[in-house]
Amino acid sequence: MTTQRRQAYLLIEVVQWAFVVGVVLSAGLAVVNRTLLVQRRSAVFLADDTRLRHVLDRLRQDVTTASGAEIVREATPALTLHRADRDVRYVQRDGAVVRSESGRSGPPIEHIWKLDRCSLKWSIEHPVGGSALVWTGITQTVRPADGPDPLIYRYAIAVRVGAAPAGEDAP
Repeated sequence: MTTQRRQAYLLIEVVQWAFVVGVVLSAGLAVVNRTLLVQRRSAVFLADDTRLRHVLDRLRQDVTTASGAEIVREATPALTLHRADRDVRYVQRDGAVVRSESGRSGPPIEHIWKLDRCSLKWSIEHPVGGSALVWTGITQTVRPADGPDPLIYRYAIAVRVGAAPAGEDAP
């Protein structure tokens, strides 16, 4: 009877250890899976924010070197920046911002930035006694992992047409 009792206790210990190992492995895999999901979401957001920063930096460069700006009302409004040698046009279509640069000769050159969670709108303000300001309104949508309702951020930046960019040591 003692041998059967030992075997029964051994079987119970083996089952307990199998249960503990299974729980620990399941918890470990859940933590790794969640970490990879958060890392992937962070990488996607970072990539989209980097593309948005590139669009805004390029737009700032184009506006500061332009001699004039206007908004062309079409199916989708477009920002047109005039220079002496060429025109630069920004339009948002199909979830992307398209920059087309048309010289006086030759076909236009396009650069496309795909923005998955952002949209841009432009407006122009003509202050008294100064050059025009190009306002870019940005709407970003972030869908949190823990809820069905997205978070929406709205902000705007302004760049003066034909103004030299501020230096790094400027106040």
